[in-house]
Amino acid sequence: MKKELLAPVGSYEAFRACLNAGADAFYLGADRFGARAYAENFAADELLRVIDEAHLFGRKVYLTANTLIKENEMRPLFNMLVSLYEHGLDAVIVQDTGVLKLIRELMPDLPVHASTQMTVTGADGAAFLEKQGVARVIPARELSLDEIKKIRSETSLEIECFVHGALCYCYSGACLMSSFIGGRSGNRGRCAQPCRLPYKVFKDGRCLTEGSEYVMNTKDICLVEHIAELADAGIDSFKIEGRMKRAEYAAGVVSVYRKYLDLYEEGRIERVAKKDAELLDSLFNRDGFSNGYFFAGGRPEMIAAKNVRLSGRRASAADNAYSYVRENIIERPLKKVLNAEFVIDDEYSARLTVFDEDGNSASVCQKAQKAQSRPVLKEDILKQINKTGDTYYTFASIDVSIPENAFMSVGQIKEMRRAALSAFGEKIASAYRRSMKVKEAREHASGSEARGFFADGKKAGELWASVADKRQFSLLNKNSEIAGFYIPYDIYMEEFTEAERNANAERIFIALPYISRHDKNADLRKNILKLAKAGCRFLVRNLEDAGLLIENGYAGSIRTDYTLYTMNPESIGFWRGNGVIQDTAPLELDSGELATRDNSESEIIIYGRIPLMVSAQCVVKNFAKCSPDKKSVYLTDRTNAVFPVERDCENCYNLIYNSVPLSLISEASFLGRRLRFARYRLSFTVESDGEISKIVKDAVGALVGAEYKEEFKFTRGHFRRPVE
Repeated sequence: MKKELLAPVGSYEAFRACLNAGADAFYLGADRFGARAYAENFAADELLRVIDEAHLFGRKVYLTANTLIKENEMRPLFNMLVSLYEHGLDAVIVQDTGVLKLIRELMPDLPVHASTQMTVTGADGAAFLEKQGVARVIPARELSLDEIKKIRSETSLEIECFVHGALCYCYSGACLMSSFIGGRSGNRGRCAQPCRLPYKVFKDGRCLTEGSEYVMNTKDICLVEHIAELADAGIDSFKIEGRMKRAEYAAGVVSVYRKYLDLYEEGRIERVAKKDAELLDSLFNRDGFSNGYFFAGGRPEMIAAKNVRLSGRRASAADNAYSYVRENIIERPLKKVLNAEFVIDDEYSARLTVFDEDGNSASVCQKAQKAQSRPVLKEDILKQINKTGDTYYTFASIDVSIPENAFMSVGQIKEMRRAALSAFGEKIASAYRRSMKVKEAREHASGSEARGFFADGKKAGELWASVADKRQFSLLNKNSEIAGFYIPYDIYMEEFTEAERNANAERIFIALPYISRHDKNADLRKNILKLAKAGCRFLVRNLEDAGLLIENGYAGSIRTDYTLYTMNPESIGFWRGNGVIQDTAPLELDSGELATRDNSESEIIIYGRIPLMVSAQCVVKNFAKCSPDKKSVYLTDRTNAVFPVERDCENCYNLIYNSVPLSLISEASFLGRRLRFARYRLSFTVESDGEISKIVKDAVGALVGAEYKEEFKFTRGHFRRPVE
């Protein structure tokens, strides 16, 4: 397969610019449902136009529907997809498993690409998605080349990777910081980029970051020097980030990568020329570039901790770079080269045929007449046919065969040219068209009626507790009101005896890591299967562990956490269709949205510090030496809010918790009467024994109707504040 260069398109201008620059494919969003809601994006008619124009040159268009979709949005999304599907859209990039399920059922020949927002971290998750009908995977940007190679060797999936542009500090799809702090969700395409703001890092009360405020501000990646290594590792599509940036930026970056990707395809590996490197540098960077995660894990040099602003010299260089791109790429539009034949026969019937080297052609006819005075000349016909103006077409050759006494007006010849080119474009476009039984499909995707579980005299659901260590488990295990526990995998493996495991088997689910990298941590993979075979049950937080357990026949032992999002009935159906019955409600649904949801097998978190970020960067290692200890680490922001940090050193990621806990305990009466969840979870992390005991007592009382009011700083998250 020829390697693909995939360009970011946030506007029609950017599309034309990247088309000129040599992109093979374009990813773009509609007015809604894409992960860059603040890009210009495209109206429906513009999307159809872009699809046709891309196909004219043999290029592809991928729609970004890579956000989490609420139930009331499924119908509008589906209606949009029907129109684009029928028009010839080449693929859809998705995050939501419900959208994946819907497309696979109703549009089985429309390729689906799994977004990096799905947080695919290895071959087990990728292979699982392949069995769900995914054609291409965009893995988490934190993966190494070796992990990419493993996905390549164990699946038949196409692999798409980001090679240039901005890099999130958090695993994509695992970030709630913008959502919880500012109400703008990265999972909904509206990230406010709080990671670009200043923070301080403290360990045991000592600041590690004096003079380095921007501790989560990652540099842009630039991998043009490594095209050969990436291609040889099995990457099929080289993706450039930048739908929020100017057309000049996108086209300039595409032009450089086009040059070196072509050299690779020709078998020539050359060092990047100084002028090309300078162009990329001038277009945009944050304190220089990094190589990202491909060749080593998170490293201090990936962080633009100083966040140096553009100097006068760099601002001037950027202006010069934009001018260069505009003059040499954008203002030199790409043309479709055609040939033409113009014939007037003895019956004065005129025919114009236009055709390309691939055998595509279109013809139009017009009636000529015998000349009464001056006949039409060959030069007249050539002049009018060559007047293609700002269309996409130009002619390499035009053969004219006419009798000496024929006449046609200039207007007739112009009309024939316009009609022939229009017919040619439509013929190319029509080859991509599809049709579907829209009525039946729309009925299938019509959305469900409200079906919340209202007051019916039933007892409120069970109360479960998630604990951070064995001390918390020992404290709560004496409380008969707690129906069961989520024990962290490492605590269960290292601190629980066989006798303790057996004695509590019916009350324990093993909480697996937020991020699992089975190709790096083979023991984790082996132990999960061993535990599953022994009858253990799991709280699963990522596709890698879900895929591993489901594909080995252990779907019935799984509860999915809120990180495997079930935002709509189709996404609930996706997991149930794979044998996973029990889930945890997403944290970005409000009370009204939860009330229309089937909660009969679901759980909701009613108390706990929520991880706002899961990052492969370590806030300690980036500013001091790597030290996998249990000492207290936290961040502070500009308001001096404190964000506790948990370091999972075995799996090499940081959890950055919210500065205040989520609490829905005062909403327990509403939860019990209206939402009727099967389970309610208390999630404990940094609380003292006294705090834990009081929270449990208060939650038990509130769930059976006692009045309660929080006496500590807390947030209700999005329960009473709908997310954008």
